[in-house]
Amino acid sequence: MKCVKCACQLAEGTKFCSNCGSPQPAPPVTSVPSTCAGCGTGLALDARFCGGCGLTVGGDAPASKGGRLPGAGSPPVPANATTPATVSGLVDTYRRAVEQASREPEPTPEALAEY
Repeated sequence: MKCVKCACQLAEGTKFCSNCGSPQPAPPVTSVPSTCAGCGTGLALDARFCGGCGLTVGGDAPASKGGRLPGAGSPPVPANATTPATVSGLVDTYRRAVEQASREPEPTPEALAEY
């Protein structure tokens, strides 16, 4: 393979030219499955996830636990079920606490005098 900018000879799969530093185009995808390995649903050429079951196309990692996206044929979650903590959930909780603290009036010197 040759560099697209300076035509320097490069090893196959090189991402950047060792001579001029320019980025090289990604190698073409050689094999794309036409159907999902999990459920057999037909896949678009540029699909990253199966539209039928949510399984990651061409990879081993499922889109979510069990290989299915929430709401994609998965059973309903009981009302009393606990959910695992996520970064976005913790950030939301922190933001709500900050907003609540900013709405509460600060104690006045008279209220603190008894302490």
